[in-house]
Amino acid sequence: MLGWPAVALSVLVASFGLVRRSPRLLVLAAALVGPVSAYLALTPRFLVWGLFPVGAFLVASVVIRRHRGGLGAVLVAANAAFFGWLSVTVFG
Repeated sequence: MLGWPAVALSVLVASFGLVRRSPRLLVLAAALVGPVSAYLALTPRFLVWGLFPVGAFLVASVVIRRHRGGLGAVLVAANAAFFGWLSVTVFG
């Protein structure tokens, strides 16, 4: 699964991972969004910032493992906001 469906599924899986407090689901979300992030990292506009979604999901998994659910929720929300902004920029 690639592209926007993978992005949408990764945000859903990450949200479900937050609710269940499962770091594995957040790592799965990072794997789902990996190809899109790699593509963004190769564009001149995003460069290293394109890897932010993968890093945020991985950091959120570590945070959830350490029982800090609030910070994990902020990281997942930041990812959702980033992809929301990106979708408005691309499609709007």
